[in-house]
Amino acid sequence: MSLQDQFEAFHHTIELNRDSPSYLEAKKKDEVIYKKIKNSFKKAGYDIERTEILGSMGTHTGVQPLEGDRYNINRAVFITQASSPDDPVKIKKLVKKILQRNGFTKAHIKNPCITANALRKPLSISYVIYQEDWVSGIKIAIGKEHSSDTYRIWDTCDPDGLKKWLTWKDTWIDVSSIEQQQFYRLVRYMKRWRDHQYQDHEADKQKIFSICLTIMVHECMYFSFDTNEQPHDHIALKNTVKKILSNAYFTETSSSQNQSELEYDICVKLPKDPYRDIFNGRGRNIANLFYQKLNQLLLSLEQVSKEKNLTQQCEILRQELGTDFPLATTTTTNNTENERSDNGEIQTQDTHAKEK
Repeated sequence: MSLQDQFEAFHHTIELNRDSPSYLEAKKKDEVIYKKIKNSFKKAGYDIERTEILGSMGTHTGVQPLEGDRYNINRAVFITQASSPDDPVKIKKLVKKILQRNGFTKAHIKNPCITANALRKPLSISYVIYQEDWVSGIKIAIGKEHSSDTYRIWDTCDPDGLKKWLTWKDTWIDVSSIEQQQFYRLVRYMKRWRDHQYQDHEADKQKIFSICLTIMVHECMYFSFDTNEQPHDHIALKNTVKKILSNAYFTETSSSQNQSELEYDICVKLPKDPYRDIFNGRGRNIANLFYQKLNQLLLSLEQVSKEKNLTQQCEILRQELGTDFPLATTTTTNNTENERSDNGEIQTQDTHAKEK
């Protein structure tokens, strides 16, 4: 038994995809709602080109929710530019009405999407509407329910390019299938870390967006395999978190109340059009706690590297990742990984050093 065995068991426990038994109800509800949206769009004269699954289900990074959290349904609908209304909020209002009529409450028209929660089930849903034309490309429906005309626009974006980037399908990046799988595991670890660490900070947790974690891990990914191509997720996670903290995401600022007190801001930009800051300039609201928790995660991962006893390593990781991380069933000393790391036998690669 090794530390990697524990990580892989943990991943097996937290992994969630559209075929997971626990996601079956969400999948069925998604299919029902989309069928009703198709019928309503047809009656309204909106011609659907295609639909895509968004979010973690679309990028192979879904995580089982903790007790009290919700399963997420994220879908995009692409309509033809010729059939789309001049006012993008008009079609978003139609989606909101459909959700309200089919068991969803707290429906909101946000700038880029329409969201709602199921009334009696642990489900949340999010719809994004795009218009698509082979000449002018793809544009997203922007605008809230009561936005002025100035802020109701069809805005240029690249959802297909973003999805390809997040799933390593860019043709200029040379990443093997085993490296892809390690990336997906690390994103899931980070999502569960957030969910566990922010259980007492629900409002802040909602602002540590999954897309933010995914982009940061992708941009800072540090693969770790031995000479037999066996993965070492602990080393990969430790070095990835270290790079996240040393990257330019966090910037130091002075406290508005105490100029000598150090505070942080955060900016994480989309890697594809429109290249906007995910936090929309409001990262300072969550940056301090986020930075502190990431720093503590790194300290814990470094402590695991120094610890020789497998049971103790698991205890440390459970503090960061939660009790779904399994306790070792043996007290055997686990020093293989530490020895390889120290004498350089572990092969680690920086993703962006591998461009063709």
